[in-house]
Amino acid sequence: MLSTTITVETFEGKTFETVQIDQEKSLQNHDIAVLKIEHSTTSVPLGLISDEHKGQDVIAIGYPAGYIEGRGIGIYQGIINQLITLPETHIEAFETASIEGQGQSGGLIYHFATQRLIGLATDIYNNEVTKTTGIAVRFNTLFEHWPEIMPPSERLTHLIQDITNKRNEIHPIWRKVTAYLKQLRKLGIGEKDQDILLDIADLIADNITPQEFIDSWQQDENQSSTQIKYDILAKRLKNSEIALFLGSTIPEQLMPQLTTAFDIKGCFSEICEYVELNNDYSRNTLRHEIQNLIKKKEVPLLAFLYQLLANLPSPIVIIYSGYDKLLENTFKKYEKKFAVISHSPEGNIIVTCSDQSEPEICQNNDKLSGLDLFEDNNGYSLIYKINGCISSIPNNAHQNDALLLAEHDYFNFAKSMDKLIPNYVIGHLSGRDLWFLGQYPQNWENRLLMQAILERRGTSNNTIRAIHKAPDDFAKTYWQAKNVHHYPIELAKFVDNLRQYL
Repeated sequence: MLSTTITVETFEGKTFETVQIDQEKSLQNHDIAVLKIEHSTTSVPLGLISDEHKGQDVIAIGYPAGYIEGRGIGIYQGIINQLITLPETHIEAFETASIEGQGQSGGLIYHFATQRLIGLATDIYNNEVTKTTGIAVRFNTLFEHWPEIMPPSERLTHLIQDITNKRNEIHPIWRKVTAYLKQLRKLGIGEKDQDILLDIADLIADNITPQEFIDSWQQDENQSSTQIKYDILAKRLKNSEIALFLGSTIPEQLMPQLTTAFDIKGCFSEICEYVELNNDYSRNTLRHEIQNLIKKKEVPLLAFLYQLLANLPSPIVIIYSGYDKLLENTFKKYEKKFAVISHSPEGNIIVTCSDQSEPEICQNNDKLSGLDLFEDNNGYSLIYKINGCISSIPNNAHQNDALLLAEHDYFNFAKSMDKLIPNYVIGHLSGRDLWFLGQYPQNWENRLLMQAILERRGTSNNTIRAIHKAPDDFAKTYWQAKNVHHYPIELAKFVDNLRQYL
């Protein structure tokens, strides 16, 4: 009995002997054999073609035996003549003049436009008219049989298109599944995603029922609800793909001292409202008191995060609800360019760049957009101080009068938020995922600011996430209602874990 031994030699010169054929993935009637070796190397991916690629250039690698000019093994040019389905086997193939004769069978066909290998030479036409035209098998069936090898972008595009037919059957999780697939197109497919993609493929092929898929999806969702992919998050932060809403504990920290200073109990905005209504005090009195108290406060927990952000290679978009300047000072220390954006009561936009001595007053959004702060030629990180800036300059009315301190400040902000929140900032939020760090929905002032940003940001395929260790029932309901996925982890632990990847 004749035995066959397969040996594989890589272009680096490494040899693998007694290589086995993967019978499960091979397609015998397509003349496609899948060989299994344990080796990592650079390679040209496989790809698919369609009618729109007809007439485009390809090359074939092979050894057309007995060619009239005596050419040996080499590369032969041609085009994609037409896509065909072979009559007896129903194999999807295409015609090309790059297959010139016997001996090229099994040779690869490379497509210049997609920069992929798109087929295997399998036959030639045996007549005088088409003697230099051959047939190549396409990889459609191979991809269906073995979806893991399909180029990620093509694989995900096909899954998104195919799963549309299952929309009504998986309605409870339809939006989550499609959002997940679209996110993978941006982030790439990781090892943990392969099983989920196989489940989706099984659903499309009716190998599992819709209810089985829903149960499996929800089980995976519950298991991964506390798992943050820090490596991916770090990469996306470095690429400016994430925007941050950074909260502040300053109002809560200052309440005991403000209660003592002004002899009134209440929440932060209520105390501030009392001070401004009282004829014995003024807004400047309140501002000076808050400014002095802030200077005495300990370094906040997020200060360690500020250091990480200051060392990012790209600019970043930040919404900051604090009154202090620790974030700006940290960026200055690490020489990271930034532009602080705030607003005046009249609706003017105030821009203070880290490398300029005087602020720029923009009377409309067009002027702000024209500064091109975030774009590559400038590269300023954007820090939108939504609560305003407490200035150390006594006469800086633009900044001091626009502070959100007292209740009436928040009421005025709510009435004019479409005018006050710069379109330029919203434009840079819309195409990015948004993370709430240290910003919680525990008081109405926080919720007002969060709602303002979420409303202006609008609906988006980009996700919203939050770090919240132990949310109460109200906070859980709030996050869920706003489609914000929260991770029950301490903020300090989150920052420490992220630091390992940044």
